[in-house]
Parts: sequence; structure tokens; C-alpha cells
Amino acid sequence: QLTLASERTNQIDIGSGLNLSPTTDNSPYFFDFKSGIESNLLILLAGVALISLIFFRPAFRRNKLKRSPFFFIGLGLGFMLIEISLLQKFTLLLGHPTRSFIVILIALLTGGGLGSLVGGWPKFRFKKKYLPLVFISILTIVDFVLIETILYNVRISSLANRILVSFVLLVPLGFFMGMPFPHGLKLLKQKKKGNVVPLMWGLNGTMSIGGSVLAVIISMKIGTSYALALGGLIYLLLFLFSPLYEKNWKVSP
Repeated sequence: QLTLASERTNQIDIGSGLNLSPTTDNSPYFFDFKSGIESNLLILLAGVALISLIFFRPAFRRNKLKRSPFFFIGLGLGFMLIEISLLQKFTLLLGHPTRSFIVILIALLTGGGLGSLVGGWPKFRFKKKYLPLVFISILTIVDFVLIETILYNVRISSLANRILVSFVLLVPLGFFMGMPFPHGLKLLKQKKKGNVVPLMWGLNGTMSIGGSVLAVIISMKIGTSYALALGGLIYLLLFLFSPLYEKNWKVSP
């Protein structure tokens, strides 16, 4: 009977154009009855693309930039995909969206600030400058695989313990996420292109908006875990293509 009911629900879903699938912890959007993507989210994505084309593309051509924009695009998208996904995941543990937002933001920004600071110390420099991108991918995979089990096992602990667990899980991730962006800016300066640093800041911020919208779309349609996985994949791709940035990240003479 359950199978028959499920089949009938799927038939109604397809026939009516409505999303009648049950909500889950991975996609808890009980109010989302539309099968497609919300028009306001598409408008936001289109706005990000339009701003990038109008304001950034001419500047990149004028400065004859080659590969550096893609690095900062990836950082903006990947960071927000991971952050927005974790906000949703940790709401299950911390019990309220506002509390989750505060804890996640403090943990990631604290870790990111420490990573940016420590990454500039001569004694702490990695032989491979882009190695933090690998650590980000690994920690994201660990979160993707184990986070629900971990959160389930500590769900009945005191609020203080749950916040502590959140910091233990998130500060190391934030630590490594704070390293690539300053390194990219430093590399631009070494290539004597410090004048384009504001452009990269702007591009990264714009892509962060796009990444947050994309994270919401993916979470609503296929699940938060997939948005988290995509963020980790972007960081992994940035690492795999790092030889191009390290050797050829320069401008045309």
C-alpha cells in the first residue's frame, strides 16, 4: 500500500507540476511546492551574471588578465556554498536558525582570520602554496560523510557542548579557507598587478552572492549535502589547476 501511495503521489506530482515530496533534514523546505526554481532566485543569479559582464569583463580585458579571475570566482562560489550548507546542517544541532547563523559565522570567520594571519608567517608557509585547498576539500568530504552521524550523537547534549562541538568541527575548516584568498592577492602583487586587487575583491564578493543563491537552489531541489559537496569540489578543482596559476598567472606584456 505504501508503494502504491508513493506511485500515486508521483503521478500527482508530475501531473500537477507541484512538488509533493516529503521534507527531509537534507531538504527541509516544507513551503516549496513548485517543481521548478523560484523566479526571484533566477533573477538574483541573472543579476550576478549581468554585473559581472558589465563591470568586470571590460576591466579584465583592459588589464589583459588571463587566469586570475577564475581563481577568485572559484573562491567566492566555493566559500558560500560550504557556508550556507553548514548553516542549514547545524540548525538541526543548535535548534534555531539565528543561533546557528551566529555560531557558524563566528567559527568560520575566527578560523578564517587565524588562517589568513598564520598563512603569512614565514615559518608556517606550505611548500605547496595551494595545499590548503586540498585540506578544505578533505574536511568538506568528512563533513559530507560524517556530519549527520556526529550531529545525531550529540543532539541531546547541553547547548554549551553542542556549540563546542560546532567550533571543533568548523574552526579547522575556516582556518584553511582563510588562506587561499590572501595568497592570491599576494601573488598578484608579486606579478606587479596590485592595481587589479580591488577588481578581485569585487569579483570575489559578487561571486559570493551568486554562490549563496546557488546553494539555496541546490538545497531546495536536491539537498543541502549536494551543495556542500559542490563547494568542496570547487576547492579541489582549484587545487588541481593550481599549476596553471603558479606558473602562468600573469598578464600579457
